[in-house]
Amino acid sequence: MQISIPSLYRVRRDDIPACAELAARAFECDASLRFQMGGKEPSFRKRKLFFQVMLLSWRQTGELFAVSNELEGIVCFSTGESEGIPIQEFLKAGGWKLPFAANPLIFRNIRRYEAQNAAMRSARKGFRGAWTLNLLAVDPVRQGRGYGAAMMRALTNELDRQSAKCYLETENPANLKFYERFGFFVTGESGKTNGIPSQFGMLRIPRSAI
Repeated sequence: MQISIPSLYRVRRDDIPACAELAARAFECDASLRFQMGGKEPSFRKRKLFFQVMLLSWRQTGELFAVSNELEGIVCFSTGESEGIPIQEFLKAGGWKLPFAANPLIFRNIRRYEAQNAAMRSARKGFRGAWTLNLLAVDPVRQGRGYGAAMMRALTNELDRQSAKCYLETENPANLKFYERFGFFVTGESGKTNGIPSQFGMLRIPRSAI
């Protein structure tokens, strides 16, 4: 099903390159991305390619919105329990380029990263049927102006309207208080193993179920 959120702008396909640039700037020093790219800080060009592939894939399998057509910030979520991006969609979105342009072992690293997070989810109950918040990013030059909060308010209002749970993962402890403001609570931590950054799992219960 396609979700309508009137207060947000639905990202179009031709917006994807600009959204990928935004995400590449926002995740300049991201440990998870660094692991998937082979342990070195990836260049802006590599980060942009990675996010262009991911955003194109998520747009086909989920929902992608921005604050406005100025693309100050973007939010991407799946309306249902996420089982990852189908390989056909990933390759069609340009994923086949990543081993050549970013890191020859990126597919192996993505599988290891996803397996660790999947193990954390399977160890906890309450995620069945939950929507998944895949990405929330605000352009660094526009941070501090309430754009992230505006997107989260719009999303959580829709979650309550749909009586839907929502799950997310974040590696940064500083993000926890931000998400807690919108009703998320920590359900577990994966722990750092084999060089894979630790992730916090967070869940939100719709207000109608509280």
